[in-house]
Amino acid sequence: MDSPVQATAFQQCTRWDRSLPVRLLFGVNDPKLDDNGGMWKFRVPIYKASVSATNAMDRCSRRAPASSPGDRDELVSVWGKEAGSLPSGPNPGNVLAQGNVVRIIPDLRSTITIDYWNNWVYPNGNLLAAPPSGWPYPELFQFSAVLRFNNNPGGWVGPPAQATAFGGCMTWTDSRPVRLLSGVNDPDVSDNSSSQYPGAPSWKFRVLVYKS
Repeated sequence: MDSPVQATAFQQCTRWDRSLPVRLLFGVNDPKLDDNGGMWKFRVPIYKASVSATNAMDRCSRRAPASSPGDRDELVSVWGKEAGSLPSGPNPGNVLAQGNVVRIIPDLRSTITIDYWNNWVYPNGNLLAAPPSGWPYPELFQFSAVLRFNNNPGGWVGPPAQATAFGGCMTWTDSRPVRLLSGVNDPDVSDNSSSQYPGAPSWKFRVLVYKS
């Protein structure tokens, strides 16, 4: 970026005020390098801008433990027949509020079974978009894990989405607090795996919520 400058011109503290991050490259102002030798040494201190330890996005981006008051770090299981939820329970409350940051890390090796244990399916399903007719969530992947946000008792907030699409850090911007409910994009779950059977397979999601 810009023109080269003398390396020795930065002996004072200089703030980097551009929007693009950069690397530092050093060289020699010499038209003939093949007869050179030795080396110059430069000590390069870089001081990061301070960020509050309570900043939810910062903590999520640094993969810091979700250990501040109000944070959540929980494992959610989604069976082939039963939906998973955070919080858990028959009538879970709202856990994600405006300004909080959520990250959902799927175990991409985990599976459920469909068609009476004859087909094993990973969280992304078969990577084919479901047709408009007959599927609970058209255009999302067939037999995939689906995530929905629900305000208790207000109802659904926003459209359903692929559960595997939240591996990064996302700030919840809606003014309505929500709970997280997940299920299977399958028009018939009666032949899927169930928690009623010991050892039955399920999808596993680690859900982290960082409070603002």
